Amino acid sequence: RGVAYSDLEKNDGMSTKEMQELVLCARNRQIERFRGSGIELNSQMTDKMTGDLTRLDDEGRDMLKEAYVSLKLSPRTMVRTIKVARTIADINGEENVGAAEIGEALQYSRYMTNVPNGDR
Repeated sequence: RGVAYSDLEKNDGMSTKEMQELVLCARNRQIERFRGSGIELNSQMTDKMTGDLTRLDDEGRDMLKEAYVSLKLSPRTMVRTIKVARTIADINGEENVGAAEIGEALQYSRYMTNVPNGDR
């Protein structure tokens, strides 16, 4: 049985203010990470910077490799997925990118392919 409509009306989730605070903290992490580099956001990283500045844990690396092969990701989509996963980790306050962040980023990747400037 599905979720009752009355359950959907409940607002037990994060408030807009709370989400805004997480996003601002993530953005500050990015600004600090890139201080002096001429960029401020994960989306602005070059491919080399993405590899150098994004630490994937073993589970994250394994998931990305499996997705690359099984989903036939292009190298560009793989790098874009890593950038999105880095941003998700920043929002979560995580130093490293793990399987959870890679998995979430992969879910978004199918939507990014048809968005103008989707790799930004």
